[in-house]
Amino acid sequence: MSNTNSILSEADLEIIKKQGQGSFPIKKSAVIFFVLIWNLLLLWSFIPIFTNPQEKGFSIGIGANIALGFVFLSSISALISKSFRTLILKEGRNFEDIKKFLYFIILVTGMLFISFTVARFN
Repeated sequence: MSNTNSILSEADLEIIKKQGQGSFPIKKSAVIFFVLIWNLLLLWSFIPIFTNPQEKGFSIGIGANIALGFVFLSSISALISKSFRTLILKEGRNFEDIKKFLYFIILVTGMLFISFTVARFN
């Protein structure tokens, strides 16, 4: 703590740079794009519920399935396409920073997509 004249190494500079970017490895513009598309698709799915309240029951519309499929396919694309990863990841971040998150999103959206699709046709 009393060493105030130390020189920063390359590793120290890289750590400081990553800390300045924030902890979330995905670009803000990519997150805004995905959230916007997700919400528009869900809105498309739920509008009939509000415009036709006389129908009994609650069914998930096709917009919710398309939204889940969109996130599922985007996650698969991030897994297999290096160019897509560079499009959504912040500079200096790599695949290891989002790998577990992608596997989790693929699992959840895949299961929801299948269950909503099966429920829709029953």
